[in-house]
Amino acid sequence: MSQPADRPETEAAEEPSLPVFRPMSRRSQRQVTLTIVALLALLIGLRVLSTHPLPKPSHATPEAAVAGYFDGLERLNLQQVEIYLAPAQRPRASSMLKVLARDHATIQAPGLSAITENGARATVAISLEVCYQTSGSKSYNCEPLDHGPLGLPEEINCQRLNGDWYTTTLFEPS
Repeated sequence: MSQPADRPETEAAEEPSLPVFRPMSRRSQRQVTLTIVALLALLIGLRVLSTHPLPKPSHATPEAAVAGYFDGLERLNLQQVEIYLAPAQRPRASSMLKVLARDHATIQAPGLSAITENGARATVAISLEVCYQTSGSKSYNCEPLDHGPLGLPEEINCQRLNGDWYTTTLFEPS
């Protein structure tokens, strides 16, 4: 057989070979599974350490007042929301709940991530997801609070009045 004139004789016509994929051994599968489980456990641990679940609602601490406030918001319960709002904010509670109901907004997995207290005032940073229905759509979008387009606050201000803590921030979409 003769080689074409434009190809040198030393160059062989080799087909590129494809890599051979072999099934993973059971040992390798276990190692991959254990690695994935370990990473998930680490992520869950970081989430637990960075946020605290809401305490039992009360007026004893800023965190407990925020817990009562969010419990009322989740249930769209005006009376409960007003109990945990400072007296100056209570007249606006009804309109706030109407806006949340209009947008079909729900609060998912609220947690506290930081609390700063200075005498009779405190700020409670919150982490949660807000689920809402876009206008004209039947589907819901759920996004972390800091990415939500509803214009909701990421911190709740609190004030101590006569020894009890109340929230002063309305969780109202802008």
